[in-house]
Amino acid sequence: MDRHAAARVIRAAVAQEGGRPGRRRPTRGWAGAALVCALLASCQAEPRPAPHSDAWHSWRTVATVPSVRPSVPTPTPTPTATPSAAPRSRPALSSDSAVASLDRLLAEAPLHAAVAVLDPTSGQTLVRGEAAHPFVTASIAKVDILASLLLERQDTGASGLTSAQRALATRMIEASDNACATQLFRQAGGGPGLSRANRRFGLTHTHVHDPRWGLTTTTASDQLRLLQQVFTTRSALDASSRAYVQRLMGQVEADQNWGVSAAADGHFALKNGWLPRNDGSWTINSIGGVMRHGRLLLVAVLSDRDASESAGITLTQALAKAAAAAVGGP
Repeated sequence: MDRHAAARVIRAAVAQEGGRPGRRRPTRGWAGAALVCALLASCQAEPRPAPHSDAWHSWRTVATVPSVRPSVPTPTPTPTATPSAAPRSRPALSSDSAVASLDRLLAEAPLHAAVAVLDPTSGQTLVRGEAAHPFVTASIAKVDILASLLLERQDTGASGLTSAQRALATRMIEASDNACATQLFRQAGGGPGLSRANRRFGLTHTHVHDPRWGLTTTTASDQLRLLQQVFTTRSALDASSRAYVQRLMGQVEADQNWGVSAAADGHFALKNGWLPRNDGSWTINSIGGVMRHGRLLLVAVLSDRDASESAGITLTQALAKAAAAAVGGP
């Protein structure tokens, strides 16, 4: 599928919830380019692959887990819309066998794990695993940081982010840059700012760690609520803010095309988090929207105490696929 056809697919899916993909970024002038270069120089330098050919047109297509990924440092630590309703499980799942397969995967995992899936069109929701466990977010907190900052800008009547903030947000989401995230975290009001936004987003079990935003704790259901803010009209964010977050999540760098993308048979937009712990274990998380059988599914997979980074990624992908099959069909 070429990039223009892919864009039409995503427009059709997201339009059901009132969203739209973003437009191509305009060319910056010399002054703007100098400002962006200065900002990016202050962020952590991480290897970047060649620019994506489908940038600013669509979500990314299905990809496989890379064999080698660069190491990522541990994070240092408007009118009011009605928050989305709490996701709740519904009985009309695709098959009991698919749910049973998912439950077996969760039972066999020698760690903490939880998964939540929502079909925004039908309202069909599935939450499995340790639903009440407080998982450390690691870098999936960056979606919350960006959404909170956009909400704050929206409340002041501003039209999106400044050019400086956009430069930081691009690095934060696409390259998972921690230094850029710390700058935007502060601009969003730090812990108090994110906590205020999260109350409006309907996140009831997310506790922001200030200043070490990567140690924020959350639940799978809360991450599903956050995804609803990004991908559906049941959101405190306006359409342009939602489209902006979707666009960045659809352009993550190639080495980060893993996690919930395993549940997609088409395009996806995601943010992953990975964090080595002091005891040698790993936290591996993945959240995002995926196209499956022509329908949009929102998927959140959280895990803690993984034996290794690769083991956590493998488990995360297996859980995402099994949960999506239980809701969206095999």
